Amino acid sequence: MKYYIGIDGGGTKTRSVLANENLKVIKSSDGLASNPLTVGFEISAERLFTLIKRVAGNKKIECCVIGLAGAGRKEHADLLYKSIKSVSTRKKFKLPSLKILTDIEITLEGAFNGLPGALLIAGTGSILFAKDNNNNLFRVGGYGRLIGDEGSGYSIGRKALSSISKSFDGRKSATGLSNYFSKRFKVTGINSLISLVNSKRFNIADLAKLIITLAGKKDKECIRILDEEIKELIQHIKALSKREISDQINLSLQGNLLATSNYYSRKLQLEIRKQFPEIKIVKAKQTPELGAVLIAKKYST
Repeated sequence: MKYYIGIDGGGTKTRSVLANENLKVIKSSDGLASNPLTVGFEISAERLFTLIKRVAGNKKIECCVIGLAGAGRKEHADLLYKSIKSVSTRKKFKLPSLKILTDIEITLEGAFNGLPGALLIAGTGSILFAKDNNNNLFRVGGYGRLIGDEGSGYSIGRKALSSISKSFDGRKSATGLSNYFSKRFKVTGINSLISLVNSKRFNIADLAKLIITLAGKKDKECIRILDEEIKELIQHIKALSKREISDQINLSLQGNLLATSNYYSRKLQLEIRKQFPEIKIVKAKQTPELGAVLIAKKYST
């Protein structure tokens, strides 16, 4: 029996599994955040090494694949690879064959069991990532909050705050959203709004959950904001539909705004089905860490 390690490393936690060639999970372990761009390369390497050693046990590992937020650039992946190797040398532990990819690559592989398909992700940020019949990968969006991330939690939150600020200084009438926000966050005017938004305890992207909840309760301003963001995500899919992926495109919705049933995700799905009959919305087949295992199997054959 052959064994593989798959790791999904993110900005809040890291998941690792030891699985056999039939994708049966033998052992799993979770750790702290391992995005090297936020925790640093040395800390990331230490945490990833610890998980590799922990789940490997005494098994002979054919290959370990790490899918990692913060590894999108080759120089970052190479630096992290060297850092993990350095830790293993220092601690006298022989690492298995090791590959470092992006977290989106392993998520995509797991979602469709290695077959063609597309991920539309909307959480704090947003991106569409897809693979065609020839295993070519391509993306739409994902440019970050300064110039992109349309349809994301940050984009929704920013639009909501823009609407609220206009209500506060008279550029538009007060809305149900601005009235609710004032009471919820004890904001009494422009200065207190600016102080709140710029405080460390306030997360703009988290505001999206409130907007979605209020839209579900028929708040007109929140519905308007979400309708605009849905149109932006539809533009991502229009770009996808121009690519020759397969006769029928399987699309998996990911991220904390789309993976659960809520006003936003349901309305988006209705719009996708209305405009794109060739697209089938499906649930992910495997977890990202098992997607990493699938890729590990390919590397070791």
